[in-house]
Amino acid sequence: FLSCVVRYSMLFKYCGAALVALLILIKLARKIRAIYRHKCLIEEREKALQLNERTKVSHLREQIEGIDTELWRIGSVQVPHNTRRINGKHLVYIMIPGNPGISSVYVHWMQVLVAMFIDHKNEHAGVTRYDTICAYVISHANHCCDPRNRNR
Repeated sequence: FLSCVVRYSMLFKYCGAALVALLILIKLARKIRAIYRHKCLIEEREKALQLNERTKVSHLREQIEGIDTELWRIGSVQVPHNTRRINGKHLVYIMIPGNPGISSVYVHWMQVLVAMFIDHKNEHAGVTRYDTICAYVISHANHCCDPRNRNR
């Protein structure tokens, strides 16, 4: 009788471990599916807004008084329209993220902002609101990736 109890307790122990492993795998699969879905949504938005065609991204990294600083410039690319008239307006948007001020996180969203506003027409005048839009994202005080391991 005692040997049967020992066998069953070992069986429950292994079944419990297998069940925990199965639950972990299910949770991991759900997380992977959510990440994939998020990636697909971003790709659809990029395609719908034509981010690569409407925006140009440039990146500058400098040290200012020994502190790593990043500057991202997201500028509009002129999209030709037959009915487009120049109105002479330019929009500059400057973003200095707070803590943590990691600027690269905001580059995609600034691209979306620039792409949306550059093609937004004033309904009354029939022209685009701005001829050019430029967004700057500035990361200072060592709030940026450190490829040379200089941040202390």
